[in-house]
Amino acid sequence: MKCFVGAVILCLGLAGAALAAPLSPRPEGSAAELQELGHLAGELDKAKVPYTRESYSNLAHSHSFAYSLVASIAGKSPDRLVLVVPVDTSAAKNAQTGLSWGLEVCRKWAKVAPPLSLTVFFAGAERNTGTRTPLSSLQFLENFFPSEPAAVLILDVDESSGSLELVPVSGASITPLWLLKSWLEAFRSAGFAVQLAGSQPQIFRFDIPEKRTLAQPWFNRGFSTLLVQNSPSSQTRDTRQDFLVSLTNFMNQYSRGLPSSGDRNYIVFDAGWGAFFLPQGYYLGALLLTAFLLTLLFLVRAPKRGIDLASWRASAWQIPVSFFFLFLFLVLATSILNSLFVLRNFTSFWRYEPLPTLALKLSLTLSLYFLFFFQFRRLPLSRWSKFYSYSALFVLALETLSAAAIELSFSFYFLWALVFAVLFHLTPRRGLKILFFALAPLWFVKAVAEIFWLYPDPILTRLILISTPVGNLGFSLLLFPFLLLAHSFHYQRHQRQERNEKHRIRVLMMFWTALSAALVLLVLDLNPFQKVQAPLNWNETMNLNTRQDDLVVSSPILWDRLGARLDGRPITIPAHRQRANLALPFQGDIVETRLTSRAFLDRTVWSLNIRTFGQASNLQILLNADNPVVVYDCNFPFQLENASKRVRIFIGANPPQNLDLRMTLAQDARAQLDLDFDFSPSPHVVQLRTERFQVRSTLRVHDKIRLKP
Repeated sequence: MKCFVGAVILCLGLAGAALAAPLSPRPEGSAAELQELGHLAGELDKAKVPYTRESYSNLAHSHSFAYSLVASIAGKSPDRLVLVVPVDTSAAKNAQTGLSWGLEVCRKWAKVAPPLSLTVFFAGAERNTGTRTPLSSLQFLENFFPSEPAAVLILDVDESSGSLELVPVSGASITPLWLLKSWLEAFRSAGFAVQLAGSQPQIFRFDIPEKRTLAQPWFNRGFSTLLVQNSPSSQTRDTRQDFLVSLTNFMNQYSRGLPSSGDRNYIVFDAGWGAFFLPQGYYLGALLLTAFLLTLLFLVRAPKRGIDLASWRASAWQIPVSFFFLFLFLVLATSILNSLFVLRNFTSFWRYEPLPTLALKLSLTLSLYFLFFFQFRRLPLSRWSKFYSYSALFVLALETLSAAAIELSFSFYFLWALVFAVLFHLTPRRGLKILFFALAPLWFVKAVAEIFWLYPDPILTRLILISTPVGNLGFSLLLFPFLLLAHSFHYQRHQRQERNEKHRIRVLMMFWTALSAALVLLVLDLNPFQKVQAPLNWNETMNLNTRQDDLVVSSPILWDRLGARLDGRPITIPAHRQRANLALPFQGDIVETRLTSRAFLDRTVWSLNIRTFGQASNLQILLNADNPVVVYDCNFPFQLENASKRVRIFIGANPPQNLDLRMTLAQDARAQLDLDFDFSPSPHVVQLRTERFQVRSTLRVHDKIRLKP
């Protein structure tokens, strides 16, 4: 009997532990997410924390089957800290640690007032796709107007290993300096290892839609916001108490109130051992001081200024000409890269190996550049060393001012290069020139290492590596002043030792040619999927009206024999391809619809029952008519388009497998419903004989239903 009781207790304990663990994956509106939200509500009830439920079923132009929970805890100060915890997951994020942190905060301060008022926002539709994203934060902000200062911390943290990454930038917005520094110190004081990409607040402060994060709606409303993610790690540990320590330290620091504003134009230096911040005021002072010293230096050297300027103006035509040829060589290098990728049947190689691609592009460009300007000695080019160093100073000064006008913090890279270019220009010693030449592009090199290696960024890598017009123009602007310094160094030696110029040029050309050849061989031989599986996209499109089932199989690399089976049936896919289009035998067993109607006065109530055999990730419904239609009623939100001839019905992500749509139209309305179901992954089971590929399957099902009065 004792054994039986012990076994029951053990089973109950295991069940409780299972319920306490967040369910994953939890796509928006799925049964797993609704179950997790129910679990969170139960835990808040146990802790006796007041909360409200925010539903998204009656919105004007959006709909979601998910909902959110908003827990509010009154603090000693009316100033409020909002903790945003995403509940829904994506393929890349599961936010499990963020949920446990949010619950632990509610439990700790359920009965004891914290130093600041707290709002823990368990957001149920934070990763939705569409025009209104993130939906839960946008809806929350429509009714959130605090009278006292408020700050926001978004906890998008997966399984935690004690290593965090702070993301202060979203589009063109940035976290104020006080909030970033305070959380950086608070996390580190609790034992967290915190990473902060130093180039991020400078480079990524442009309003690129792909660079907008979950913090964007909060930034748009003017709230001081910081997004916290975790760095990848193979080891995990329980960090709930560590986060409570961090939170307590932060709130104690601002127990008298949160700042209502802060510096958003600052420079971050993060070399791995710690972060150093240069506020806007100090940086502006450094910028003005540098401009003053350069002007003073120019005036002190007034006796030679007339001769130098006259000589420089006589050859100034070389600056735009040299820049044009540099841009042309970059375009040519890009074409060579694309040809190499086509040659090895791997056009997306740059995406998987950005650093070797950048090295090859730079090497090819410099080989062509030096061949043109140094090898063809009869070109009418200046051989005066000072002309090129003056030109480098002129170009860097223009770039510094232009960058400061666009984004003040971004000008730091050019200001740093300008200072060392001045030192390069002034010193006559060859060793110091080499040192200053190496230090001038230091922060550009660090940014390249972060973008192409440490924190790969697909947007910037694509722009720099294969975007011919815009990317090569920006790349030319970055390279040009340093090539001018190289010209200056070369012709300084030429003036001292002219007889060895041919030999030095040949050595230089042999070096760049050999390096380019070695990098070409590396790119042709390098296999980024040697230790990992290559992606294989399996995209199936089914039309229920025409009874067609089309399949497109694609991969970035060639396959030999796939030996594929679909739901146990063998599928013959042509070998030695990167892409194949196939027509499959039609099996319309994924979606079933049943339409009924009921006349009421001069109206017709249409009822459509939709059953899917598998979980659809998205459902789009359009009502198309020849004439304008009037929708008297619909159980889902809708929007009239195209002069009321089209009605867009908002269903939401992950709809239930048994869905009822009801709408009331005029009795003489002639229209049709267009339904598009997206399944990701596909409910069809795809199997391959080879383990070389990782299958990413999708299925789109289209159906058209006529509404006949």
